[in-house]
Amino acid sequence: MTNLSDLPLAAICEDHRDLVEEVDRLARICQRPASSCRCTECPTVVHEACEASLSETTAKMLQLMLEHFEREDELMLRLPRTRAAIQHCEAHRHAHVEFSARYNKLVSTWHHADVASCIRACRDFMRDWIHQHALRFDAELMSLASQAARA
Repeated sequence: MTNLSDLPLAAICEDHRDLVEEVDRLARICQRPASSCRCTECPTVVHEACEASLSETTAKMLQLMLEHFEREDELMLRLPRTRAAIQHCEAHRHAHVEFSARYNKLVSTWHHADVASCIRACRDFMRDWIHQHALRFDAELMSLASQAARA
């Protein structure tokens, strides 16, 4: 029997909250309404501050995601090797690799002259990804872990 208190379930839920906080932080970087924000109209000092905040926030999000993936990986390694668990773990790990590739591509293609567009693109990507990943993979992982704990 797997001891549920041993599993990092609470930490995985906290990861989701922390990631949502960072996505919300992205939305607060630009002080102008999103529909009217044009970086070329901002003074250089404001633009540079926004760019620095964007870089800091995206680095923090990536760090949080990698820590989240490590926690999930630890949990996946401790699941019983049932067919359902094996299939889930393979798909879940693939989703992590896919996220990393898409996130890195998104960040590497930014045009620093238009920080507002970068903020919106990152915010939208992260909101969609967190929502989809948590609903699909993390919910199933929690279910498998709970089943293992009861077995």
